[in-house]
Amino acid sequence: MLLISVLYLATCLACPGDPQSPRELLGKIVMGDDQYQSPLDNVKVVLDESGSQDISNNSGLFQLYLPDVLRPGDEVTIAATVPGYAIYEPPGGKLRIPADFLRTRVAIRLLPKGSPKFLSDAQLRALVERSANEPSRQASQPSSKERPDRGHYLKDWAVQYGFSVDQVRAELDRWAADVGSRKASAYDLGLAAFAMNNFHEANERALDAAAQAEVDIASLQKRQQASVDRAVRAYRLAGDSAYYDLDFEKAASAYNKALSYTSRNQNVKQWADLQLRTGSAEYQLASRSEGTLIRRHSESSIRAYSLALEVYKRETLPQEWAGTQNNLGLAFAALAGRSEGPQTAGYLEQAVAAYRSALQVRTRPQLPQDWGITQNNVGLALDALAGRSEGTQARAYLDQAVAAYLSALEVRTRDQEPKRWAITQNNLGNALGALARRSEGSGARVYLEQAIAAYRSALQVRTREQLPQDWAMTQNNLG
Repeated sequence: MLLISVLYLATCLACPGDPQSPRELLGKIVMGDDQYQSPLDNVKVVLDESGSQDISNNSGLFQLYLPDVLRPGDEVTIAATVPGYAIYEPPGGKLRIPADFLRTRVAIRLLPKGSPKFLSDAQLRALVERSANEPSRQASQPSSKERPDRGHYLKDWAVQYGFSVDQVRAELDRWAADVGSRKASAYDLGLAAFAMNNFHEANERALDAAAQAEVDIASLQKRQQASVDRAVRAYRLAGDSAYYDLDFEKAASAYNKALSYTSRNQNVKQWADLQLRTGSAEYQLASRSEGTLIRRHSESSIRAYSLALEVYKRETLPQEWAGTQNNLGLAFAALAGRSEGPQTAGYLEQAVAAYRSALQVRTRPQLPQDWGITQNNVGLALDALAGRSEGTQARAYLDQAVAAYLSALEVRTRDQEPKRWAITQNNLGNALGALARRSEGSGARVYLEQAIAAYRSALQVRTREQLPQDWAMTQNNLG
């Protein structure tokens, strides 16, 4: 009965967070056939790439150092010294490092030298492949016109596995003829031609195989991209649905998942659109949060809008640029409203700057409704800045706020947009009231009368029956 030795390998990654933990390739050597196996001790095992070696213990266990340069998928070579035996599987002891270090076990079988199994088609195919690979790794003199010598490689292999060169040569010829007689792949046809020393044909068949592989790669990439596009669309829809359902945490999570499948380099417009949506979801979360979450969500919103603006340029995508600038202003204003100290004024100034950038595109002739929205936002930010300023600076902010509200009211009419008209009238009343408190004499009276008129205008729409909360707010301002 032929004795069969099986070497089982398992790999283990270093423990996270422990810089001293080595990366090790773990294994176990056993001898026996498929039905009976026993561990082998005192066997020298070597990882050729690193030179790491170990001697198996009485349970057949060993461990080999795996350098950082070697990664899952890399090919390595294992050698195990057992007199009278040679590695059968994988051929030549060459294996790829498993992707799953913790669970995958790779079996390396050793058979007695001279076993007919070493002359199987799979073994001969691997022999030709290795004999083709090895010479090209050794540089020769540039002036040399001699082909690399394969003879010594075949001789070494024959000795290693217990055969004569003539036996190996005859089996290679048989294998090559068999490959040529059946419907084999272009790659195998190339190997067969190589085995017959027909290197020109081997080159042509290998090029055919490479061309087909490129077609397959393109097809795979196309299918992969289609799957990625479906994932992005689905996560975007999930985010949009959650946004409409006012579940902004779920919306932000879905948009971020979509972003994880989106590359700025590959689909820059889609990437920017998802950043914009993420910013809006985070803005809504900031408006509904308390404590430290306010700053976290606000900063996330500002960061997302800022990233979108790296793509949305005024010169190329003016409307997207303006809309994102307006949103960025809202995010800064929201952060200011939930902050304290001198930093608050800085946020408000950035909000005003963003709104005024938006107004470079959101003009009254071209986009009257958007122009009115942003003018109202400018007024709110300036009004808030006035509340954090003193003297002439505060009055200047209030004058600008009043001008912005009046501009907004040019398009926010009671007939066309009654609710927005009432909102801006209320805001105008607030700014005029603040000016009245900062003025004296007849000037104060004029501002106060104008503020009262603005509030009463707002109450024409903000009725107690239709909008009780807004009615109460404006009544309080009027009082």
